[in-house]
Amino acid sequence: MARTTRTIIGTAVASALVCTSGAVAVAAVTGFTDTAPERERSCDTPDTTVPATTGTTTAWVLTPDGQQALNHDTMTLYDTQTGTPVRTLGATSTTTPRFTPSGQLMVTTTDQAIVLTDPRTAATVQTIPATATATALSPDGTLLATSDGTVHLWDVRTGRQIHELPTPARTLTFSPDGTRLATGGDSDQLRTWHTTDWSLDQEFSVSGEGIDTLAYSPDGLHLATIDADGQTRAVDLTTQESTRIEYFDRARDVAFTPDSARLIITMGWSSVVRADPATGYPESDVEACDQPGTALPAPDGESILVITGTGFDTYRLP
Repeated sequence: MARTTRTIIGTAVASALVCTSGAVAVAAVTGFTDTAPERERSCDTPDTTVPATTGTTTAWVLTPDGQQALNHDTMTLYDTQTGTPVRTLGATSTTTPRFTPSGQLMVTTTDQAIVLTDPRTAATVQTIPATATATALSPDGTLLATSDGTVHLWDVRTGRQIHELPTPARTLTFSPDGTRLATGGDSDQLRTWHTTDWSLDQEFSVSGEGIDTLAYSPDGLHLATIDADGQTRAVDLTTQESTRIEYFDRARDVAFTPDSARLIITMGWSSVVRADPATGYPESDVEACDQPGTALPAPDGESILVITGTGFDTYRLP
């Protein structure tokens, strides 16, 4: 992939090597001062580009199979292979839409209700007259967890609340097997709960200023967190130890690769880093800074979809 450069302005204490292939090895990074917008970037050229009139470079979510992308400002689904709109799924959502792994159910929110929709048909499956600032669907689509300062659990089939958890939460997520719910909030306390009886499973501190984002590894043995400062940490749920992932930018989202062995961290300027959760070191990166947009990890863990104002660009992680 061809690369151009921009200028970084900032200070750091680090030991680093940037390879011509784009791989980055970092020993330690401390005291970095970011003075964007000017920074040095190695700007990659996309491997493929699909033209599309997307209308916006922000507010996008990829469906679990990666075949469609949802603009959640307009609630329009686009085919990522052709760039054409597929269908509109209703009113805009006040929270980021969430899908079940099968893609057969999606949860969105309005100022008056929580709405569950079949994205394949745009049919409303359930409407719950409540508000939420965060949502999570169980993998089988039978349970919905929401937070409005308190965590509520709902039966998707009946729309009835079945339980409340005595914990505040800014973010929540179910484990891949559906047996645990993880919650994080304003403090550094990470909690996991049994979904059979909603008893507390684990509770421990994770460094950082609160927890804004949570992601389970596919094997269910680790969690990734992003705190209010945009720092990512990988948490071993067996030892309760966490590792900070070293990079310069503020993280927007994080996901594990399908084999649970690596983290994919998306940041501003359409930059993406693949890192080792055990060591915290970045291994490879993609910088789409010449064509800014929203970067979304593909389900294969090997490529990135960047949605720009003019289409869908795919980059292979080196």
